[in-house]
Amino acid sequence: MMVFGALAGGGMTNEMQQQFAAIGGLIGMGLVYLVIAFFYIYPALKLGGYSSRITDLINTPNEANLVAALNEQRAFWKYVGIWMVVMMVLYAIIIVVVLVGAGLAAAAGAAGGS
Repeated sequence: MMVFGALAGGGMTNEMQQQFAAIGGLIGMGLVYLVIAFFYIYPALKLGGYSSRITDLINTPNEANLVAALNEQRAFWKYVGIWMVVMMVLYAIIIVVVLVGAGLAAAAGAAGGS
């Protein structure tokens, strides 16, 4: 996406350039996707580790392999739970900021219209 934004930017119509400029362009969107991808690395590694430990458990059923598999799964769900709480807090903050901003804009519009 970032490469396309850099290479195809000159071939866009004026309207398309305005639309992409308004949202940060394709390069900016590509950077956002890279940041999001970064947060998927750890849970992907934990699920891969869980898969390996389950395979070990199937091949050699013992308590140590079961504990190792459950530890990988525990770490995955702990990460997911923490990110769920972080995202809910961010959403709450964003909602409050938007409501306050809308209220201030409405108050400014009402004061200016009088």
